Amino acid sequence: MKKLFTTMITLTLITACFAGCSDKNPSVSNTTSQTESTNTQEKEETSQTDNNTTTNTESVVPDFEYTPDTDFEYEFDSENDGIRILSYTGSATKVIIPKEIEGKNVIAIGNSNSVFKDCNSVTTVLIPDSVLYINSHAFMDCESLTTVILPDGVTNIHTGAFENCTSLTNINIPNSVTKIAMSTFYNCNSLTSITIPDGVTEIGDSAFRFCSSLTSVTIPDSVTTIDELAFAACKSLPSITIPDSVTSIGVNAFTNCYLLENIAIPNSVKRISDFAFVNCTSFTSISIPEGVTEIGDKVFKGCASLTSVTIPDSVTEIGEEIFLDCISLTSIQYQGKTYNYDEWRNNFG
Repeated sequence: MKKLFTTMITLTLITACFAGCSDKNPSVSNTTSQTESTNTQEKEETSQTDNNTTTNTESVVPDFEYTPDTDFEYEFDSENDGIRILSYTGSATKVIIPKEIEGKNVIAIGNSNSVFKDCNSVTTVLIPDSVLYINSHAFMDCESLTTVILPDGVTNIHTGAFENCTSLTNINIPNSVTKIAMSTFYNCNSLTSITIPDGVTEIGDSAFRFCSSLTSVTIPDSVTTIDELAFAACKSLPSITIPDSVTSIGVNAFTNCYLLENIAIPNSVKRISDFAFVNCTSFTSISIPEGVTEIGDKVFKGCASLTSVTIPDSVTEIGEEIFLDCISLTSIQYQGKTYNYDEWRNNFG
């Protein structure tokens, strides 16, 4: 009897053990199923993200194809451990610069030469986020180029980078750029508007000279210097606001801006250099702010519509013939006196 009782207990324990194992297996199965479901969802989300990225890129550069490495001549920059693109030899109209070549990041476009010289068919160029430098004359004379997409991260756009890109209408300047170098957009005469980002401190010589279709310019309050000829011959520009951060307006900075009617010169400006506003023939009046101490030679020469000018007492140096050929000028206020054109010339030249 005792033996039978022991056998029954053993059978009961075995049954319980199998029952426990049976209970655990569905749990493992459910976990596996849940993991697979999660992985599937992650794959779907990744796929959706990839699709969105492709869609966004295509919306920026429609109907593009990735440009093969073999369409470029390049060299290794040992100092910066990256690839410098030297020239484009392909025939596509929309070009995407590769992010990597031979396992190295592409970090620079150009080497004081035009990468797209004689590539008259190229209309659009997309630059990857690995690129830090747009070197001198990189896109010079690309006469069919209409759109360039620069990534955040570009820190330097060097001299004449887009000079004579006469069809260029769209370009973004990244916030990482700190200077608009000399002749960067010289003679980009299809460019209609430009926003200079916060962080830029200097607008270089002839940076936008001969941008004859330019009608809108936004200058941030990080800019301290507008160099000579910076906006010369921007003959469609009707107005511009110079921020309070600017201390100097360079020689010929706005020469031949024929439609420029309004310009706000801030109190921060100390010097208005020679010929700064020559032939701004739409000027009717101008007020020079307190804080300016020097007005250079022939600053307002040929401003034929200018009728009145106020010069503050802070000005202690006045150049030669600052109002030469200002044939409509009748009122010049300076040091508590009002002069007409002839009186001014007799007293100040």
